[in-house]
Order: sequence, then C-alpha cells, then structure tokens
Amino acid sequence: MHPLGAQGFNLGLRDALTLAELLREAQAAATDPGAADLLARHVERRAGDRHATTSFSDDLVRLMGNDVLPLRLARSLGFHVLDRFPPLKRRFALRGMGWRGDVSTLGLMR
Repeated sequence: MHPLGAQGFNLGLRDALTLAELLREAQAAATDPGAADLLARHVERRAGDRHATTSFSDDLVRLMGNDVLPLRLARSLGFHVLDRFPPLKRRFALRGMGWRGDVSTLGLMR
C-alpha cells in the first residue's frame, strides 16, 4: 500500500475504533447509540487527528514531490539525521502512523 493511502486507511481505522469505543460506553450506560451528543463527541474527538493526518500527508507530498536542489539536499540530510537517531526516527514513525492526540483505548489493546 502506498504510504499516503495508508494514512487514509489508518485514519479510517482510528475513526472506527473511536466510534466502537463510544458505542461500547453507550451500551454500558444503556443510552441511545445514535444520540446526537454521542455522534458529536465522535466528531469532536476525531477532528484533531483528522486535521493533523491530512496536513501531514499534504506536507509529505509537497516535500517529496519537489525536486529543487536545496530542498533535495535538506530532505536527504533530514533522512540521514532520522536514521542516526533512533528515538527521533521512532517519534517520526509514530506520528506517521497517527499515534497522537486522543487515541481510542481499543487501539491500544493487545
């Protein structure tokens, strides 16, 4: 799967996991799973991640699709630095996978 396609796929999974979590809470509380406030909570919880993921994907396309020499050199240097510093590389990878903000507890289960 192309990395940008994977961004959308992962975003959809996180949307579904958050909705499942909210539906589980509604079931436990014996409340309406289609209630407007529950759906509004889903939209609110997912807004930040949705915005961050689309911005990250857009920025990545712009960065990788530009062949201007100074940018190519800066890009190469950036990847070299990431490769040499595993904690920074891990942080970048986790951001790419969407592990930021309000993550559903269902996504953390093993």
